[in-house]
Amino acid sequence: MLLLDLIYNLAVLVAISVLSGFIDQRFNRKLFAGQILQGLLFGTTAIIGILNPFVLTEGIIFDGRSIIISLSALFFGPVSGIISALMAGLFRVYIGGGGTLTGVLVVFASLLIGLAFFYYRKHRNLEKIKIITLLMMGVFVHIVMMVLMFTLPSSFRSEAMHLIGFTVLGVYPVVTVIIGKILLDQELNQRLFAQLSESEKLFRTTLYSIGDGVITTDINGVIMQVNPAAEVITGFKEEDITGKPIGSVLTLLDEFTDTLVENPVELVIKRKKNVSLEPFLLVNAQGDKIPVADSAAPIFNSKNEMTGVVMVFRDRSNELEQHIQALNSAKSYRSLFNSIKGAAYVQDREGRFLDVNEEALKLYGYPKERFIGSTPEFLSAPGMNNLDELKENIDAAFNGLARQFEFWGQKRNGEIFPKEVSLFNTTYFNQEAIIAIAHDISERKKVEKTLRISEERYRILFNASPVGVILEDLDGKILEINKTFCDEYGYQAEELIGKNIEIIVPEKFRPNVKRNIQSIIQNKVLHSRVESLSKNNEIRVAELIETLVTLPDGERGVLSISKNITEQVFAEQTLKKSESRNKAIISAIPDLFFRFDKEMRFIDYFAEKSTLLYVQPEAFIGKSIFDVLPPNLAILTKEKVMLSLETGEIIQYEYDLKINGVQHWFDARMVKSGDEEVLVIVRNITDRKVSELEIHQQTEFIETLLESIPSPLFYMNRKGVFLGTNKAFRDFYDYEKQDIHGKTLADIEAPEIAQRNMESDQQIFDGLQEIQSLERTITLPSGEKKNVILTKSPFPDASGNIGGLIGIIVDITARKRMEEELKNAKEKAEESDRLKTSFLNNLNHEIRTPLNAIVGFSDLLFDDYPEEQKRVFVDTINNNSDQLLRIIDDVLAVSRLDSEKIPLEPEFFDLDELLNDLHITFLLVCQKKSLDFKMDAATSISDHKLYADKGKIRQIIAGFINNAIKYTKTGGINIGYTKTHEKVRFYVKDTGIGILLEEQPRIFERFFRGDEPQIEAIRGNGLGLSIALGLAELMNGKIFLESEKNIGSTFYLDIPTSSHVFIEHKDITTHKNLNKALPELSVLIVEDEKDNFEYLLALLKGHVGEITHARTGFEAIQKVKKNAFDLVLMDIKMPGMDGYDAMKQIVTLFPDMPIIAQTAYSQPDEIKQALAAGAKYCLIKPIEKESLLSMIHQLYGS
Repeated sequence: MLLLDLIYNLAVLVAISVLSGFIDQRFNRKLFAGQILQGLLFGTTAIIGILNPFVLTEGIIFDGRSIIISLSALFFGPVSGIISALMAGLFRVYIGGGGTLTGVLVVFASLLIGLAFFYYRKHRNLEKIKIITLLMMGVFVHIVMMVLMFTLPSSFRSEAMHLIGFTVLGVYPVVTVIIGKILLDQELNQRLFAQLSESEKLFRTTLYSIGDGVITTDINGVIMQVNPAAEVITGFKEEDITGKPIGSVLTLLDEFTDTLVENPVELVIKRKKNVSLEPFLLVNAQGDKIPVADSAAPIFNSKNEMTGVVMVFRDRSNELEQHIQALNSAKSYRSLFNSIKGAAYVQDREGRFLDVNEEALKLYGYPKERFIGSTPEFLSAPGMNNLDELKENIDAAFNGLARQFEFWGQKRNGEIFPKEVSLFNTTYFNQEAIIAIAHDISERKKVEKTLRISEERYRILFNASPVGVILEDLDGKILEINKTFCDEYGYQAEELIGKNIEIIVPEKFRPNVKRNIQSIIQNKVLHSRVESLSKNNEIRVAELIETLVTLPDGERGVLSISKNITEQVFAEQTLKKSESRNKAIISAIPDLFFRFDKEMRFIDYFAEKSTLLYVQPEAFIGKSIFDVLPPNLAILTKEKVMLSLETGEIIQYEYDLKINGVQHWFDARMVKSGDEEVLVIVRNITDRKVSELEIHQQTEFIETLLESIPSPLFYMNRKGVFLGTNKAFRDFYDYEKQDIHGKTLADIEAPEIAQRNMESDQQIFDGLQEIQSLERTITLPSGEKKNVILTKSPFPDASGNIGGLIGIIVDITARKRMEEELKNAKEKAEESDRLKTSFLNNLNHEIRTPLNAIVGFSDLLFDDYPEEQKRVFVDTINNNSDQLLRIIDDVLAVSRLDSEKIPLEPEFFDLDELLNDLHITFLLVCQKKSLDFKMDAATSISDHKLYADKGKIRQIIAGFINNAIKYTKTGGINIGYTKTHEKVRFYVKDTGIGILLEEQPRIFERFFRGDEPQIEAIRGNGLGLSIALGLAELMNGKIFLESEKNIGSTFYLDIPTSSHVFIEHKDITTHKNLNKALPELSVLIVEDEKDNFEYLLALLKGHVGEITHARTGFEAIQKVKKNAFDLVLMDIKMPGMDGYDAMKQIVTLFPDMPIIAQTAYSQPDEIKQALAAGAKYCLIKPIEKESLLSMIHQLYGS
């Protein structure tokens, strides 16, 4: 019962609050009087609520005053808010009771919160208040109300909060939103009416100001509008031919054959595109044939539907007469040629320019010599003209057929512009030629475009108005009617246009129609409330604002704005309006009228009140405008008077004037009213100008705000049709506006995706969901998939119902990808850390094991063992040193694969020789482990050659063999290859321990070792196979395996047969007789480490002659300057000057002095750098005796 009482109470408040809109229409809220009336209305409403409350107990009541007072302050400002709060507060004190203090505090808390939101809106210049803002205010007000309940007598606090708490916090904020939405819609409707009126005025001003003739028709070719210039050319008055088919009014003849030509309007209706005809003759109303040029274009509405045609034409009589006279007069040829209005060219049959006038030079900006001998192609805008058609026109003109067409030219400065060209046959110094007359028609094109845009904008605003709009003549005949009115009354527009307005008036009220029209004529405006009939005879109650307007034909008519208030009548009946207020509502400020003679004197005037004048009548009648008006305005007025007297056309202009220090704007319409006088009608448009500026600023702000939102945003109506998008949305989908606006999801999405989205949209349209936030995967037109969060919420229509939805898309693809990458990276890092830890532990073991053998057996060499036993010790030391080097090489290889591009060194080599070499290399090791090691013969292959990087292939296969030996206890190992046209496949097959199936996918990962090798303590660092994989991929090859636990494994290497580029290199020939001494050879050893020098000295002693030592690069240069050494052994890394710089200087001084570089840097790029610095060869430490002596014999062995 409590909730029901409160809802009844709040429903009354909603109904009464609607009345505020009607007060606002008559007394603007920006005026003090309007604010007072609003405050009185809202205060009265609050008192009504107090008189009809929910009573908790004597003196403790609950009603909706908090809603009314907060909204009064929010929408109408402090004056209205304070008045309504004072009325409610004083009346609550008057009632009295235990809840008086709480009631008064709630009143003034509601006032303060409403004012806070009012000043927030004013500071932020918010035209529209969001629903969420209204809801927030409602929630704030009623949270405070709940807090203030603690001021109730303590015996009632708990009961009051229990009974009223849900309603105050749940229902009251919602009602706040409902009432606020009604008030907000009333604001928006007023702005829309103002925009509609201005758009219509702009369209009609543009149409009737154009100098060329303009006729517009509907889609069937029926004439709708005719401007004054068209009346002059055709001889027909607009009112005589409006409503007639254009083909029955205008007769068009071929200029040369005098035969009928098809009307351009009919051509446009057929083709639905622009039409520009050849010059033709127009038969005017008097039967005269007037040469004209024209173009016609379709008019499209916002849905890209053709709604009519505009035809633009001009009289060419004077132009043709001037051209003919100029061409026939040989004596005045040049002066006439240059005086031709427009650019003129004389051309031969090939189109070459023989002569051009000064206008042509000015038009294009080229000197005359650039034209002479050239053809029109150099003047053509690239890709915008049909040059073949141009040639045909030139040929036709030479055959005596005049031609007229449009041509897009490009000026010397690059500017592109349209021009109209006329071609005529002529002679030029006894030579057959044509003359071309061209006119820049840029302005005409702009006017045509402006006309179409104005018409379209007028139509869109006219039909988009949320209230009914009717245009009728003074006899009551309906001329135009918008869609809203037709929908409300159940008619189609064609059923009403042309009918009398009485068709929708109940019979008992029809006598009032003529009386109302007379009232409008007298008072300019009429506000009334009337009953009318729908098509199915249902009564409609409408509030009408009927205004006297000037129709396009100059006649007066009535513009009616009809607001359907049938459902609101019961609420309005509670309001009593005084007769004086009704008179104030229907009153209007009349225009001012002045007449001037050609001497610029005031003849007379008309004004309803003299207070509207700039000065009193006695101060200006009979006086010159220069004695009365400010100088600037007097000069402007004189210019307009002279122009009106000269042309006879209607002149319209605006001006501003300071009156009593305040700036005012006026609209003046001047017309010639006699041979030597003009009539000026002046209207004060200050309010309109101020509104225009505010609307423009607000519109720019909203458009800029939407376009600047970085997230894609869209909004659509209840039918799912896209009404608009922002730039971020169009960029996201790579759409243009025309690709999306006016279309539905079904037009742009796959059927199943569109259906799913439309179902979720319907949840919002049906009011089942207030806000949707959905995580979706979107497929863009490019095929790219995006992860997004799609947030959608409804927006209301003019009636407060759900009119559509607005959505915003947040691209979370990068975030999703980052989350996935972070997850993968975390897992990979954890696994990498685990593997690295295992690897380092294993590497520590692997390094210490050979080191232990090296150090241990090195110590044993000093003990007293037989020589044969010591040789075994030395072999063991060498084997473990090799093992240690392999570990270091593996670590370096991994590092190199990660950090740099490893070059390929391909060569032609024999596959059998490679496998035979590997077989010999590992045969002894296999025999020691009692393993059968076989090489399978490739008997079916004829070509045993391959061009590839032999070294890297050998390294990979050797790694496979090493692993096979390591993991095979019994059985054997087979190696071999197969070859096809595309690839060579090497394989190494063993009978070892095999690899578990679940471990096989990870076997090529770094640091990974299976469980079995670790259990059996088999040496390994987990890098060999990953290095092999990297080297294989470097050669565009691949590695894979087949393995079975305890059966064995087969590793494969596939190498493409034609994937390498040949790189020439020289092999070092191994000399058999390396012990041959070269005593005459002098050698300089450049080495900073003493141990390394001693080692090299021991290697060379007995094999060469004199040996000299240098410790730095600088010392080496000084010594080679003093002695001509036969050979230099150069270390790379040394303090001060390194080996690279030292070699470069030595080679510069002694180009023929051979240098062998020696370095611990083992990477190919570093070796190449040494060779580039001047070294003949490069040795990698540790240096082997055979390699060093082989290089020396390569240089000097002969």
